[in-house]
Amino acid sequence: MTRLWIISDIHLESSDWDLPLPSMRPAFDVLICVGDLHVRFERTVVWLVSRVDDRPRRGRRGKP
Repeated sequence: MTRLWIISDIHLESSDWDLPLPSMRPAFDVLICVGDLHVRFERTVVWLVSRVDDRPRRGRRGKP
């Protein structure tokens, strides 16, 4: 069974929230990021890649 970790509506542009340290994260196979993580898609990608660098990446932009 695939283990999903879903995050949504973080609004990084107005929040200090960050992903938990790797040792504190849930076990997951796929991280799904939906909703408003940042106002700029490119900044969301940079933020995610810098924090979850031990997994293959696939991205798809939703509605503009």
